[in-house]
Amino acid sequence: MTLQQLQILTVCASTKSFSMAAQRLFLSTSSVSKSINALENEIGYEIFARSPNGIQLTEKGMELVRHARVLINEYNDILSLSDRENAVEFSCACPPLPFCSDSFAVLCNRYQNEKTMNFLLFEGSFDQCLDRVSYHNTSIAIVIVPKTNHLYCTEEMNRRGLSYAWMKTLPYYIKMRKDHPLAEVYKETHVLTPEMLEQYPMIDYRCNPDDHLQQLQTNLENHFYSKKAIHINQMERKIHCLRHTNAFSLGLGLSANLSVEKDLFCIPQENNYANIYYVYNKRIGLNPLAQEFLTLLQAELDSAQEQKEQM
Repeated sequence: MTLQQLQILTVCASTKSFSMAAQRLFLSTSSVSKSINALENEIGYEIFARSPNGIQLTEKGMELVRHARVLINEYNDILSLSDRENAVEFSCACPPLPFCSDSFAVLCNRYQNEKTMNFLLFEGSFDQCLDRVSYHNTSIAIVIVPKTNHLYCTEEMNRRGLSYAWMKTLPYYIKMRKDHPLAEVYKETHVLTPEMLEQYPMIDYRCNPDDHLQQLQTNLENHFYSKKAIHINQMERKIHCLRHTNAFSLGLGLSANLSVEKDLFCIPQENNYANIYYVYNKRIGLNPLAQEFLTLLQAELDSAQEQKEQM
């Protein structure tokens, strides 16, 4: 087993195609196929199930790829040790939550005058954030665990052998522009029914059918189902659309007055909420900068909660 074989393996797993992997690696398809066949013969089991439609990882193959990615990342870390000897480093994976990006910016400002620094903030879905921690791509992850998907999320974190801890419970809001027709109705009646919402488009993040974030939100969003749908995969674009159309969305937050949503009318949903957890790799633990970031994030969350209670 060689490092090159493991690199070929991970690219094949990502592309689900020997030919596409060959193109990315600047190799011939036969070379890629021979490398995988040799690796399978060496370890004694099938890594990929082959079919006319492409290749699919077997259960043992998934486990092998997980270890391969960790080994490749650690190998790259070893190569870059001399360049990073005195570097201040921090990395985090998180959903598109303003609290995370605000805390990250504060941390960046604290260390911007260091001689060397290497900071990374990755935004993605629940599974993508867990992947970043599992494969040592980030020090920690911040994840959203909706009430309706709590069992799946905690089982998935346990299955991966990750440590996690609760930070805050956040309510969901129905969000729309301030002069939306339903905003005036709600101000007068304090009632907003699914039948009222069905008249207007709903914005969600469902741009990719393979995105696990879609699966995690499905149960919750079904309570607010609309036959009219708008799919947007970036928060800034989503907010822009809310400000300039009669669409609505379902989003997370502690306050209806977040700066990024200052032009929106937000209606809290008392029975729909999610918990925020931080996640890290048990083998590595939490480094000092990760702990510092979590302190900043907790302060952001607590401050927003206090502002909400004073409203």
